[in-house]
Amino acid sequence: MNILIVDSSKKRAFVDVVTNDKSFGYTLDENEKHSENLLKRIEEAINRADLDIEDIDVFSAVVGPGSFTGIRVGLSTIKAFNFVFNKKLVAVNSFEPFLAIAKNGIILLNSTHTTFYYARVKNSKIEDMGTVSTEELLSFIKNQKVYMLDYERYEELKDYDVCYVENYNELLKNVVCAKCKKQEFTLDVEFEPLYVQLSQAEEQLKNKNN
Repeated sequence: MNILIVDSSKKRAFVDVVTNDKSFGYTLDENEKHSENLLKRIEEAINRADLDIEDIDVFSAVVGPGSFTGIRVGLSTIKAFNFVFNKKLVAVNSFEPFLAIAKNGIILLNSTHTTFYYARVKNSKIEDMGTVSTEELLSFIKNQKVYMLDYERYEELKDYDVCYVENYNELLKNVVCAKCKKQEFTLDVEFEPLYVQLSQAEEQLKNKNN
């Protein structure tokens, strides 16, 4: 089975092609705009795997939560491929890869300068998701194990029990491959962005209407 994985929900986008248990992945630099470089990296990964786009059996993407623009770029790209080739789809929640190591605690992902996305985890299952402000963060995570991406280190948490995850992309690949093996595919109509807060434009419109 040949799988294309795209994660454009974070500052560092990730593209991977998995075929015959081999992985051909790229992590984009933070200064590489997703909208300008994602397709190029997908093409490079497919070429490295010695495949053509029509050889892909499963298209997968991280659907959020994360960057509003990034998520749209990734999902629109995958949807365009699937419109042409009509293959299987696998949607992944941004927090799912953490569950391989986060048994209990709080998973944090950068949102804005003043907020974080969070997932509360118990017994390796997500209990709830949402956003928490930087002002409320320290009291919110009190006495909790915290999990974050290695490149999203937050200085205010230096004295807290934080596990910084360095192999997120590998964990993501494992989640997608496991879903494919179990045939846990996503319907096309359900392959949509997962947002847990309003975008800045939506928030401004809401405040204006109020």
